[in-house]
Amino acid sequence: MSVFSEFTFLLFSYFSFLVQAAPHHGRSINSPYATSSHTIDLKAIPGVSNPSSRSLHCDRRRSASLANQTAPLINLDASFAAPVKISDQSFYLVVDTGSADTWVPDVFFTCLYGEIGPWASPTSQDECAFGTYFDRDNSDLMFNVTPNSNFYASYADGSGAGGLLGQTSLKLASSLTVPNQQVGVATIASWKGDNITSGILGLAYSPLTSKYPGTNIWDDKQCPFINSSNRYLPSDYKCNQETYPALIETLFQSSNNSGPQLQEKAFSIALSRDHSNNFNGGTLTFGGIPELSLPTVNVSSPFTTTPVEALGSSHDKELRFYTLSVDGFLFPPTAPGLYNTTSSTAASQMRRDFVKSRRSQRSSSSTMDVMHPTTSGGQKAQFILDSGTTLTYIPDALAAAFNSLFEPPAYQDFHTTGSLWALDCENLSYVPSLGVSIAGEVFYHNPEDLVYKLKGQEYNYDIDEWVDTQYCISAVQDYGLSDNGVGILGQPFLKNVIAVFDIGRSELGLAARPYYHS
Repeated sequence: MSVFSEFTFLLFSYFSFLVQAAPHHGRSINSPYATSSHTIDLKAIPGVSNPSSRSLHCDRRRSASLANQTAPLINLDASFAAPVKISDQSFYLVVDTGSADTWVPDVFFTCLYGEIGPWASPTSQDECAFGTYFDRDNSDLMFNVTPNSNFYASYADGSGAGGLLGQTSLKLASSLTVPNQQVGVATIASWKGDNITSGILGLAYSPLTSKYPGTNIWDDKQCPFINSSNRYLPSDYKCNQETYPALIETLFQSSNNSGPQLQEKAFSIALSRDHSNNFNGGTLTFGGIPELSLPTVNVSSPFTTTPVEALGSSHDKELRFYTLSVDGFLFPPTAPGLYNTTSSTAASQMRRDFVKSRRSQRSSSSTMDVMHPTTSGGQKAQFILDSGTTLTYIPDALAAAFNSLFEPPAYQDFHTTGSLWALDCENLSYVPSLGVSIAGEVFYHNPEDLVYKLKGQEYNYDIDEWVDTQYCISAVQDYGLSDNGVGILGQPFLKNVIAVFDIGRSELGLAARPYYHS
């Protein structure tokens, strides 16, 4: 992505030999998936800071503990957008495998200030920063409103949207149209956009959709599916959430009937870091995979498959997210005491001394790495494969151990980023290697994807004005206790693999691609 374009040579000099050795073209891979022509080129949109906002959007899948912090302000919602036509009107929608509702804003929508809810105050539409609005008054646009119903999609950071639900045509590629898809048209939204994207392209399973009876969205009550959620609900709580066929269900049903024929009930994503600084975001392919040897894809390993799992803590064991088990994470060994998250000078110096003592022994990204298993009580930890999440979230102790290995070590910056693991941009000289073991195979990250460099603004009280600032954070964070013990493999991981979401077989296919042209 373009946020890395200004990184110094020193930052990645340790890994320069890996980049030089990277192949220009992928080797021949015996793929179990069909090659499909229904491919969309994605647009990579980096997160930006907005000094006029009071909301700190750390991540849409992560609870934002600093929702009311005023400065400094950082938006980590980097996104990958697909060009989509809804009833012949063009939009860029955020590709999200972690949600199932597809929606766009109505031309007359109300933008809400702060966390979405009946208590939120209306503000200018410009504050939500959508790129395009859906014009229901245009007679050429067909949108058949579903009577006595609404949609309401809320996200963990307090953002969300709600409004009308209806059927319309949805065009995903030049020759791929879903004729009757349920789509939300938001009449209210609390959002911090980028002036390019206009809502969400939800690619998760149908049980994750959000349909409700009536037209007043403030009467909507979500039905919990996580067992531990019950303890937060009053005894008389009665949910009224319903579901509808999500896009992936409608797409593959129409393929079997009157729609375009797809060889596979599957779609694949190959997210890309944008080296060219031209918003190149990779590919989204329906019905199979793109050509694996293309320089922009450049697959370098055979495919590994693993089942899609129901969340271990869910009531009904239905498939909602693309959940998989992770064997463990591979990174250099840590010394006793390095799991301590304290930011004291003594602890920081201990971590720094250890990293320096080990650095000279590392001759490659993997020879000194150690498997750090996720197994707890005999069970492997579950992770959601989520294209809509900017960072990767792993168990707290593993995140602390990994982040201690940067040089200088990462530290939890409670003032600036709200407990995220932050890095010293100017002096960062070493990035530890990171592999993810899934079904016995290890997928390594390109070191570029383990550091996020962000431009922001904060208020300087000495000169009484906003000033430009720069922040660096680790791409690997801890998921804490608020996420029911489920990790997330977000964009950093997905930039290093091609991921096949095989709906027909209820499995995920992964192949490595840490080096490619973009």
